[in-house]
Amino acid sequence: MGHLRHPHLRKTRPARHYLTQAKTMITVRLFATFRENRFNEKDFDFPDSRPLADLLNQLRISSRQVGILLVNGNSATPDTLLHNADTVSIFPAIGGG
Repeated sequence: MGHLRHPHLRKTRPARHYLTQAKTMITVRLFATFRENRFNEKDFDFPDSRPLADLLNQLRISSRQVGILLVNGNSATPDTLLHNADTVSIFPAIGGG
């Protein structure tokens, strides 16, 4: 005797949605002590419209270590969104006494 399944009890696979996030090319310039064991200037593929804080995390730079952030020569914050062809300049905080 064959086993019949009720159509509403049929196992279904979850729908797969492949969302591609647009990538953008940004140029990152590091200064002073941030260059140590890193680079001076480098181009990065980076997701479009992501905050500068994500880039800092990727570079393993704490926002507390940063003195000045610039995007295209303009003052920026970790919340600034990055877009294609942006140039990001990151300067460390300078202590003295």
